[in-house]
Amino acid sequence: AVPCLEKFVTIEPKNPSGYYSLGAACAEAGDLARAVESYGTYVSLISDEREIERVHGVIEGLKSRIRK
Repeated sequence: AVPCLEKFVTIEPKNPSGYYSLGAACAEAGDLARAVESYGTYVSLISDEREIERVHGVIEGLKSRIRK
């Protein structure tokens, strides 16, 4: 899934859903740093404060797993 989503965000760089999906796929694949990066881009492209707060929680959870 990751290669397809990487291609998608290259083609549609302003589409936040691609970055969210890429973040989820990277996290599932164990690439936590890339997941954090992708979720960060997703957050930068959306304006829903509640969703931003939720995803920041996801990002912090991933960062804590990276530090372990």
